[in-house]
Amino acid sequence: PSPLHLLAAILTASGIPWKMRLRALPFCARLPLEKEQSVSQWLASHGQDGLASILWEPLCLAALNTPPSLASAKVFRRVLQDAFQRGHRQSDMLLPKLGLHALFPEPAREFIERRGGHVLLGQRVRALDIREGRIHGVMAGGKTFEADHVVLAVPWEACLRLIEPHPSLFPIAHALARLSPSPITTVYLRYPGASLPHPFVGLSETLCHWIFDRAFCGQPGLMAAVISGPGEHMAMARERLAEAVAEILARRFPWPPPQDVLVIREKRATFACLAGIESLRPAASTGVRGLWLAGDYTDTGYPSTLEGAVASGVKCAQAMLGETP
Repeated sequence: PSPLHLLAAILTASGIPWKMRLRALPFCARLPLEKEQSVSQWLASHGQDGLASILWEPLCLAALNTPPSLASAKVFRRVLQDAFQRGHRQSDMLLPKLGLHALFPEPAREFIERRGGHVLLGQRVRALDIREGRIHGVMAGGKTFEADHVVLAVPWEACLRLIEPHPSLFPIAHALARLSPSPITTVYLRYPGASLPHPFVGLSETLCHWIFDRAFCGQPGLMAAVISGPGEHMAMARERLAEAVAEILARRFPWPPPQDVLVIREKRATFACLAGIESLRPAASTGVRGLWLAGDYTDTGYPSTLEGAVASGVKCAQAMLGETP
């Protein structure tokens, strides 16, 4: 039970000197934060410098996709509170065996259609029909779809494009315009017969941060090396980046050179979760009657993650139900 699970985890953690463990324990139990600042500043002010590269930096990059020197301590603290202070199951790592399309969008579509709704694919919304302080519908595919309620469950940049033309939404648009993107890079390498002892392994103080063994997802011999956030790798040629990652893995695992490699750079994978970002994140309600926002960029307290997206959907639904007769 909480908080004994935290004590057990820190005392049995490998690769962390005892002195650092003893410093981490009271910090994890309380997570004191006096003011918003960067994660690096927060950790330094509480004597966690020694654990930065071993524990806190990998966690920060994985959760916020933002370097600790820039990342929001307030948002990182929220993640740590949920992981460390709410029970041992809250920090479980869940690895899907299905692709995300089969895991989320398809069940969502089926849920809607079973209840009489319709999902229109390939219909990009071009504009909002806002008149006299309320939403009347959306324009897509050369048609106007009338609606009493519209939820903009789109990325923040798409939301900005749709709301910018409307003066009543200028404050939200101004805030969203100040958000910035952060990349995620994945290098896939095929090593026939290779495997990891665990579904994934973290690497500290190297170019890549995590190695996932795709055998646990039904793709044996395929490794996914993940690099979170910005860095020198974004300017490297794809071939050179693949070579650099393969060299890192060759120094750590007894594998032959990879047979195939694929580099995927998502330059706008998430929003950069910078210190002070909470003041820029909008609520579900927009001030325009019937128009609502949902997405990981909204005011959830979480970073740009699936958990944040789900939380935003729940908050949006609750806000709609609270204002709908």
